[in-house]
Amino acid sequence: MNRQRPYYERVWDRKQRQRPGLGILYEFMSSRTESQINKVDISVHHIQQSGDFISPGRCYSLQEFNTAFNTQASPDCTGSLIIVEDLSTDVIECLGDRFNLDPEFFALHLRGSHCLNRSTGKWFMSLLPELKALPSYFRDAPYYSLQWYRSYQLDGGRWEFYRRRTRSANVPRLAQVTNNLPNVAVRERASVYKTVFQGKPIGIILTDCLIKDDDAASKNAQSHGSDVVTAMDYLNHSNRPLSNDQTEDRNLQVSCRSELEEWLRRMSRQDVMAIFNHDILLALNPLVRLISTMSSLYMCDIRLYLNRVANEQHDKPFPGNPDFCLYITRRLHKNIHQLQRSLDQNHQIILAKSTTPMDELTQDFVFLNQDIDSMLRRVEEDLQFLVSHISVQQAKLVNILTKVAILFVPITTVAAILSIPGEAERYWILGAITAPLVITLGVYLFFWDGGHSINAEVFKSKWSGTI
Repeated sequence: MNRQRPYYERVWDRKQRQRPGLGILYEFMSSRTESQINKVDISVHHIQQSGDFISPGRCYSLQEFNTAFNTQASPDCTGSLIIVEDLSTDVIECLGDRFNLDPEFFALHLRGSHCLNRSTGKWFMSLLPELKALPSYFRDAPYYSLQWYRSYQLDGGRWEFYRRRTRSANVPRLAQVTNNLPNVAVRERASVYKTVFQGKPIGIILTDCLIKDDDAASKNAQSHGSDVVTAMDYLNHSNRPLSNDQTEDRNLQVSCRSELEEWLRRMSRQDVMAIFNHDILLALNPLVRLISTMSSLYMCDIRLYLNRVANEQHDKPFPGNPDFCLYITRRLHKNIHQLQRSLDQNHQIILAKSTTPMDELTQDFVFLNQDIDSMLRRVEEDLQFLVSHISVQQAKLVNILTKVAILFVPITTVAAILSIPGEAERYWILGAITAPLVITLGVYLFFWDGGHSINAEVFKSKWSGTI
């Protein structure tokens, strides 16, 4: 039975009118099947005139969302904040049609995601052009979108990540996966839209879910309540004592939606009343803190593996051969560049969108970029050493083969001379002439270098160290 999808038809109509940036949104909405994940997870928060929040709770169906949102009809409600975790086609259809949202907002949020092939049931990278908005575009748009990387430690590596992503995510984000390493950096994105509905301000925030094996992590986070370590207090977490049942808090992943809800819970009444102020970007403060914290943690993981390569801390899954070290270093070098590009784009969007000085919020971005620049210089030096070291090893192999070939030159030369028809005693002459020549030549080629050899330990010490 075909259901009516007015917003989907609107997207298709705009796409047909030379809007190539909507291709990924149209593909996402049209490629889903009923057997795939299409969950709904929305939380609604109403702002009262007193500066308090009323949160009906999380909604896991569109009917629950409609019921929770309709409570804003109360005259005490001055606005509402809607936080969506893990965007789905049903949520796009509901929010887009109800609040008349620009399709470009959803298309921008879907950047860096996979799509589903309906015939094969497999995910693939979209070949359609994505919406790559310039900073000047965000200056006049009622929305903005920021991206970062969240680091996971998955023992199964690439295939464990694919398995968890398939089971838990509506929007399958791309990830930086390096073979032989448990570190997986998954892209995350948060998109914020500020509009007016029935004369009252409405804020809509799209977030991504955690890549988890089951709901144990989220249940654990909910059971801890205010004890969960969010990005807002990560660096200040040592200020409060840890009890025995809180020692695992540091390793607990907190979703972006939980971060935002914790931010709302800690806001003063004065800040709540000014949450929809035109001079303030909605939810910018917690998102910037989240991006800075996640980027810092990801850089710690990168620095750990670079130090393992530099200090030769090897084991079975992390061998010490030069080819593996070169592969790992190149992959990490690429990951660092992508992290730096993401931070630069976020910084430019914030500067273009904000109407007030943002030095206090963006100073972490400046510090991270400086740290990344110094790390890139060190990694490039390591790459140059590894490439030169592998080239030297390959040259040694070629040199050995060349020397072995040279050993046969006296034999072939004398044999050619003695190949003239004659007596059998010439074979004795062949041995008497070639044996001294081969021995002399072998000693010269393999045992005498004229004092030009380089001490391998001294050569290695010029590179080893920490980052």
